[in-house]
Amino acid sequence: MDQASRLEAHALIDQLVQDGDTFSRETAARLIALVPVQSKKALPISIGVSGTTVGPETKGHAAGVGDVSLKGDEKTFSAETSGDVPWRLGGYKVVHRPGKLTIERMMSVVPGQPGRTCEVLYDASGPTRMDLSKAREVGFWRLRAIVETMGPWKRPTLP
Repeated sequence: MDQASRLEAHALIDQLVQDGDTFSRETAARLIALVPVQSKKALPISIGVSGTTVGPETKGHAAGVGDVSLKGDEKTFSAETSGDVPWRLGGYKVVHRPGKLTIERMMSVVPGQPGRTCEVLYDASGPTRMDLSKAREVGFWRLRAIVETMGPWKRPTLP
């Protein structure tokens, strides 16, 4: 994709993800035509990890103060992997597979945040609907995982 196509695609995505329960069929069709379809086969799963680490604590004795301790720096990290190589269009990552265009906000604070990902589903007649991610946390003991599923969000405007 050239620079002009990327800018146009970003503007089209901004229009599609606006609030409301419908989306423009023409806008979605233009975006589908603009973003190249991925040809590489990939696993239909993506795995992400995020967490926080705290550096070592330093303890000592200060003259006139007594015992002191300094806590280490807190650092957050996140990483994710999937078989798809997304197009980066403004603040979005976009993956185009036949029948489905997946749009993910990159600036989400928390992986698995509800509404972080949406999908434009289409067939030979054009865009049929948009789905939005819903996150659910599951866990056992200290291990937690966020399971993301897609559910109905918007329908196309009538022609």
